[in-house]
Amino acid sequence: MRGEPRSVEWKWKVDESATADTVEALLEAEHARAEDRLNRARGLVLFVLGIAALFYAPSLTPSLVRVNAGVFAPMLAWTVFQHWRYHRQHRTPPWLAKVNAATDLGAITALEIGYGLAGAPGLALHAPIFLAYFAVLAASPLSGSARHSGAVTIAAVIASATVALTVILSGRVQLVAGPLALTRTDQASLLDEGAKVALLGTVGAIATYATAWSERTLGRALAAQVRRDTEERALVERLRETETLAAIGTLAAATVHDVRNPLTSIGLQAELLLRMPLGEEPHEELRLIRDEAHRAQSFLSDLLTFARTASKDDDARPLSIGERVDEAVAAVRPLLNAHRIPVEITVEDVANAETLPGSAVRLERALVNLMVNAIHAMEGQSSPKLIRIRVRAGLIIDVEDSGPGFPGDLSTRAFERFVTTKPAGKGTGLGLWIVRQTISSLGGLVTAQNLPEGGARIRIEMPDYDATRSVDAKIHVAATAARL
Repeated sequence: MRGEPRSVEWKWKVDESATADTVEALLEAEHARAEDRLNRARGLVLFVLGIAALFYAPSLTPSLVRVNAGVFAPMLAWTVFQHWRYHRQHRTPPWLAKVNAATDLGAITALEIGYGLAGAPGLALHAPIFLAYFAVLAASPLSGSARHSGAVTIAAVIASATVALTVILSGRVQLVAGPLALTRTDQASLLDEGAKVALLGTVGAIATYATAWSERTLGRALAAQVRRDTEERALVERLRETETLAAIGTLAAATVHDVRNPLTSIGLQAELLLRMPLGEEPHEELRLIRDEAHRAQSFLSDLLTFARTASKDDDARPLSIGERVDEAVAAVRPLLNAHRIPVEITVEDVANAETLPGSAVRLERALVNLMVNAIHAMEGQSSPKLIRIRVRAGLIIDVEDSGPGFPGDLSTRAFERFVTTKPAGKGTGLGLWIVRQTISSLGGLVTAQNLPEGGARIRIEMPDYDATRSVDAKIHVAATAARL
């Protein structure tokens, strides 16, 4: 049970690094899908703009036609290429979002500067093509990180300011005092252009904040989904292990009956042979065979007693804590011997223990679970191993071991379902939870703590049945007097 925790409680402390890697991969996949959708939108916009450019080509100057062709044709070719090379095969690389943002901003800037230098400064400064900057900023939260969105914002502001300064410094426009003084398309206002650049920066800042917020929100949602999927897979695996253990237990209980018969026959045959005058040496070997057969039968009887389900008749029998400790140790003796772990049993003043009503089998199962848990905790331990069981006055049972103890704050959560520190496939996380359920059904309390000298202690506190019966008797007498 104890050691470095692997998976614990219903909150499921899963591997955080694995979760982060999975979330990062999912975020990249989501950004790749967004980039694919944006590329489709880019292709549609370029197709519409290309049709419009062809429609207006007869009324445009040759230089403007060359500017349109020089920008739209490479952009359309790049859009088709990346769809064929990356998006169609669902292999969109992370760097493609940065390249597309730089390509879009470069195309918009080249188109506006080309219009200004080709003799159409009005188109460069006042045409709706400027709004394409806002479209690029609005799309940045979908396909990149907050750092990417911030970089796109800075690039868009610089590009827009570059266009305005290039057209103004070319001498092709006339500067006026303010936006209200504009009367012709070849006029420009520094206040108007500055306001557009400031507005672009504001929109970019909002887009950057939206990117950071959506990235955090999406990351948390994906992390929650990953944890939920991990929990479900782990739960299914543990339930499968539990069902397998239950099937093995049922098969073992059925097999015990078949094994006991030949053991009985062996023991009887040895007894019969012992009555024959075969000599001292054969008799010694026969006695060994008989004793080993009886010992195996005794162990199988203890195993059947432990495996059977507690019945109502069993609940009605007096519960002797001392006997239950002895029976539990006897049931676990083969496992204790295999791991060479001694058991120290100390029974103090428990005079009233012989009269406790309850399920002997259920208490014995709880003790067996605690000892098995202690044995597993000391696996691979080179220092001396020891299990101590103390039964003290006040009906308190302490099961202590010399193992590593509970790591961290696990002792406060050790009795919750599916809390385990064992590697995958070696534990279900139900052992101590079953102990708590068992002791609670008997009206008791179970707690866990680390020992100052090392190791762990599981304490079972049984209720004072004599006091309970005294209170019940007083209530009964008071009710009888009230009726009289």
